[in-house]
Amino acid sequence: MAEPARSADAPRSSWRVRRARPSEAAELAALGAGAFARGWSAASIAAELERPDAEVWVLRGARPRSGFLIARRVPGASAGSVRDQLEVLLLAVAPDERRGGGASALLAAALAAARRAGLGGAQLEVRVSNAAAIGLYRSHGFAEVGRRPRYYEGREDAVLMSLALAPGAGE
Repeated sequence: MAEPARSADAPRSSWRVRRARPSEAAELAALGAGAFARGWSAASIAAELERPDAEVWVLRGARPRSGFLIARRVPGASAGSVRDQLEVLLLAVAPDERRGGGASALLAAALAAARRAGLGGAQLEVRVSNAAAIGLYRSHGFAEVGRRPRYYEGREDAVLMSLALAPGAGE
């Protein structure tokens, strides 16, 4: 999928989104560890960057790596589509750069690339308590399609969300 130079819907004009490079795995892991209680290891991110079905995007804001998104293309016949889907696995933005449109820029870039590639939809799961993330995903057209009870640490539900993608739309 081609790289967008900039997200059109990000309020901050300085946001830039590009493909991640394998050499950035350790920095992305450190950024993820600062964003989540349980981040991905550098080895896990490096392995993801080597996968042919992976989509790893980096956000540049005030620093060269202000956030990142990890997703995979998964076979269709899920979420009601026979075309392949984009499964968003992780979206992280540095705590001091949140609420400025960076997460939206990352998600918009990944969804635009998925549309250009002809994917049928996107799917993800998010903690039921993460109202900010749920609001972000809804603002991009995702809808709740189910729940996984006590999915996170056996205590917290996961909200399953899905978005149908129209090729060429939303770019």
